[in-house]
Amino acid sequence: MFRIEQLTKKIILKPVVFFIVSLCLIICREVPYGGGEIVEGIEDFPQGLDPAAYLTPEEIRINSSIYEALVELDEDHRTIRPCLAGKWVVSDDQQEYTFTLKKGILFHDLSPVNAPALTNSFRRQIRRNPDFPLFSMIDSVETLDTLSLKITLKYPYAPFLYALASPVGLKAISQKALDLYGDGIILHPTGTGPFRMMDWVKNDRIKLKFFQKYRNPHTNLDEVTYKWYKDYDVLQKNLEKGKIDIFFMVPGFHIDRLKWLGVVDYQVSPPTSTIFIGFNNKSAPFNIKEIRQAISYCLNRDKIVFSTFRGNSVPARGPLPPVLFDYEGVDPPAYDPEKAKQLMKQAGYPDGFNATFYYLDRFRARNTIFEAVRHDLENIGVRLRMIPFYSWEDLISTSKSDTSQMFWIAWGSDMLGDPENFLYSLFYSTSPYNIFHYENSQVDGWLDEARREPDLGKRHDLYLRIINRIREDEPVISMYHVIHIILTGQQGN
Repeated sequence: MFRIEQLTKKIILKPVVFFIVSLCLIICREVPYGGGEIVEGIEDFPQGLDPAAYLTPEEIRINSSIYEALVELDEDHRTIRPCLAGKWVVSDDQQEYTFTLKKGILFHDLSPVNAPALTNSFRRQIRRNPDFPLFSMIDSVETLDTLSLKITLKYPYAPFLYALASPVGLKAISQKALDLYGDGIILHPTGTGPFRMMDWVKNDRIKLKFFQKYRNPHTNLDEVTYKWYKDYDVLQKNLEKGKIDIFFMVPGFHIDRLKWLGVVDYQVSPPTSTIFIGFNNKSAPFNIKEIRQAISYCLNRDKIVFSTFRGNSVPARGPLPPVLFDYEGVDPPAYDPEKAKQLMKQAGYPDGFNATFYYLDRFRARNTIFEAVRHDLENIGVRLRMIPFYSWEDLISTSKSDTSQMFWIAWGSDMLGDPENFLYSLFYSTSPYNIFHYENSQVDGWLDEARREPDLGKRHDLYLRIINRIREDEPVISMYHVIHIILTGQQGN
């Protein structure tokens, strides 16, 4: 039996919080099924479903069908549109946001959606995660009347509506359910979304059923079951047999074989994350900019990406995934081994050096990638000692330590529509997520300015300056962006 105190651990593990479009949105509009039940295969069984508690990619995806926010992001990943709020007003100083809720919306327990319930839900989520970047700028949330509430910021934060629309932003939980279950809500999720909890069997399945009182009825889907498989090979075999209808974020190198078997179709969504080789910028010799630049020049990103992933990833031009920044006018990183050798000599390491390299030993095809990276680095005398980790927590904790040198890390934005959250989290000198120990006062200043600048054009110019400076300093190596691949079983199998 679950122990509630174990499940309510306040963790939002940013490196694995990739933005995933709502399951309902994808299935209802794209997957070719006409009603009935959809089964999704998952590799990690949720510990619970509470927006204020523990968030893994699977939990975010399921939560997106159960819980909703004041506003949401359109399919263009840029346009804010109403959700629970029908309209809103922003004060002249950009610090007060007044929302008017739509009338007649119900929670899954049939209690009414009103401003007091949302105020309590939002305060609880902020209280449990006070340092989370999407909440840290909020000063207060207060009820104005039955259908109106006001959120006051500590300072102007231009992308605030994007923060609200985030999959890990403020979500509405039933006050009636919170009064009944308290933190046990983690096992009794009660939101306003298109699907409600129907069945929960630990380490087996979670079943959601379409909420008949949902304000936007549809006819495509009645039930969604998330079926857990501890072993990936078993999951894939069940997909081939037609026992699974959908599987998110399948490794790209499996696609060709599965398509050849004729048992699946697949859909893709724009990359929303970046794979990095990170440095501890305070650890010798990686505190020398020329060393970091040399490593960047010696890595053949295009060859690594296209030979390993065969088009299922995009070589990175900079730290931001393309959905957050268009990189127009920004040249791709150069591959120049001779230039790399010159920089090594200039830095005082003509014969190279040994270095430790941390990585997560969990994802398929990584060995092929690492062998390619190791080979490229050996060409300039950098010899890697590969050290595997088996959980994100351990990898991040060790990578942040003063003794780390190089590490492999994936990073996704908590918020789409604006690059601020991605850049600020990783590269602001005092950010708790700045695992690279990177400090640049000019970058800090531009980031501070960008988060307060309401003009989109001026904000874009600031982001361009930041990206160019990061490209020059090379505190990390931006390797590639993974294209999210969603497998769907073919009809008739």
